[in-house]
This record gives sequence, structure tokens and C-alpha cells, in this order.
Amino acid sequence: MAIGILRRWAASAPVPVFIARGGGAGWRPVELAADPRVRLVPSPRHASVLLAAGRFPGPMGEALDRVHDQLPAPRAAVWWTADADAGRPAALQGASVVPGPDPVDRIVAAHRATVLGDAPSSPDVGADVPPNEFVGLGDNGHGGEGMMGGVPYGRPMAMTADDRDGLALDRLSVTLGPFLPGFTNGLQATVALQGGIVQELSLDVLDLGEGRSLDDLAGEAPTPWRTRLRWLSEALRVGGLDALAVRTARAARQGDEATSTVALVRRSGLLRSWSGIGALDGLDAASRLAGALDPSGPAPGGQADVPLDRLAASLVGSDWADVVVAICSFGFVAGENAHPRAVHR
Repeated sequence: MAIGILRRWAASAPVPVFIARGGGAGWRPVELAADPRVRLVPSPRHASVLLAAGRFPGPMGEALDRVHDQLPAPRAAVWWTADADAGRPAALQGASVVPGPDPVDRIVAAHRATVLGDAPSSPDVGADVPPNEFVGLGDNGHGGEGMMGGVPYGRPMAMTADDRDGLALDRLSVTLGPFLPGFTNGLQATVALQGGIVQELSLDVLDLGEGRSLDDLAGEAPTPWRTRLRWLSEALRVGGLDALAVRTARAARQGDEATSTVALVRRSGLLRSWSGIGALDGLDAASRLAGALDPSGPAPGGQADVPLDRLAASLVGSDWADVVVAICSFGFVAGENAHPRAVHR
């Protein structure tokens, strides 16, 4: 009986949703934060519904499969797309498809059905095997080499190396993205970290394919200011200001000029906290944010290009959290078959 009550409470609560933005999604999915029936979460580990927005060809689909299996059960997948017949990743084989302008009704229904047990949890799509062979290997049969090296339990062990200060610290190489909050659609980072400090960084963009956009489903082209508010809502989430991010998403959805919201952002302290981060060509993250808050300034995508390799080189030696802020602050704009452009404001 108690479990049944807990299930009903969970089913009636706002749905924790992790959004994976693919080709054609742009920043439109950010507006879903304005709907009180859902709660956008920054990690699939905290979600009960995976919302796949847009197209997921090739490596994008493979990345989506890996993210799908990170959601705890019971879970559901919803595909919001205009291109459902263009190729379906394994994670979306049983997903509910939304070809319309708003997926929230379908998200809520899928969540309630899985939590209450009326529908099965979306099954794993990845093989249940370790990423590397380790059983019986190494000095103690666990894939390692004594206390160091190898792939104990299938996971590469971080090895010590000299850092920029001459200290010997563990060096961990990981690939992050392409669905990281604050990153543009398809952006992926390969990074070597020591104690949270970036020692090596490369940025790349996975192919997003060709097709219609989510804005086409709504039969409208967003205004430059609405696009800017969408990006601003995402930037506020990256900055940890979730309530203000929701307010900004609501303004974007309603098409408001949002002067009161912009004033709140200016007073929020985000400009101060971004000061000095991601400086390039005389502008830092705070400067770019200030430009985005200016209604007369250029919308994201309106000015000079910055090559990804040059941006990556400028961020080596930064804390990873600052790297995410810096990348977000550039307001990337990706064409459907082009690398994104980092925009100066």
C-alpha cells in the first residue's frame, strides 16, 4: 500500500526530463522549462524521461543510446521530431513520437504510465559487458597492473603525470558531450583533466544530418530576440539560476520583450561570476553575456567566427567548470551540415 502511494505521488509530480538536442532542434527545447508539468535536469541520472529532440544520425544516435541507458528505471523515451522516418536509433525503437509543436502532454503520459506500472520501462539498448576486458588479466586478475595501470573492472585507470605546476597528479582523459547542458547541438569535447584543470582539449561537432527543424513543426520562424532568450535560459541553468532560467524560458515562449527578466539577470550576479572567464580577443564570458542582454545588440550568430581549435587552445589551463561557462557564453550557432560558429557580442 505504501509503495502504491509513493508511485502515485511520483506520477503526479513534475516530470524530471533530460533533453538530448539533435539536428534541427536548435535551442527550442529550452522553452519547455516554462511548463510547470516538467522539470529539466542536467543529468540523465536524475531523469525519468529522455526527450530526444531532433535528428540523431550516425554517431549522434550512438551517443543517444549511451545516454538512454544512464536513466534509472523505470524510464521512458519520447522522440520530438519532424524526421522520424529518417532513421531511428536503438534508444528510440519503442519511443513515443511527437511530430507536433509541443511534446509535454506525451512526456507526462509516458512518465505516468511507467511509474504506475501501466507500461514497461524502456529497456537497455547497450550490451551488458565491460568496456574493456579485465577478468583474469593483470597481477591480481582484475585488469590492473599492481597498484597502477591497466583497466581494473573494465575502466581505464587514471595515471599520474606532471601538471602545469610541476606536481604529479592523476591524469584522466574523457569525452564529454554531445548533449552536455550549455553545449550547442552535436558539440563534443575530448579533454584530459588533472584535478579539474584542463591539460588538453579538443572540440568537434558530430554530423546533425539534414531535414526539418522543430520550429517548422510550429509553423513559425523565431525572432532574433526569442532565439536570444532561449540561449539565455540555457546560460542561466548553466549558472545554477534555475528559477530565473524558467522565467526566461517563459518569456521566450510568450514572445515577450522580457525587459523585467533582463533586469533581474543583470542584478543576479551572473555577470560578476562570469567575469574573467573565457577571455578571447579582449572579451570574456561576462562581456558576451552583457551583449546578449542588450536588445539592440546582435542576436546569437550575428558576428565573427572563432575556429573551434583556437577556442579550445585558449581554454587549456582552465577549470572544467569555467570551460563549460566559456563555451556556453559564445552562443554557438550550428548549421545543419556546418561546424558551429563562436559568436563575439
